[in-house]
Amino acid sequence: MSMLYGAIEAGGTKFVCAIGDEEMTIKERVSFPT
Repeated sequence: MSMLYGAIEAGGTKFVCAIGDEEMTIKERVSFPT
């Protein structure tokens, strides 16, 4: 089982959330307005 990482980018108009693995492959990404 590989290590997973979570990320949140909070900008002025939206949030972007992502999950990636240790090989820097994005597994899931979602964006929603603030």
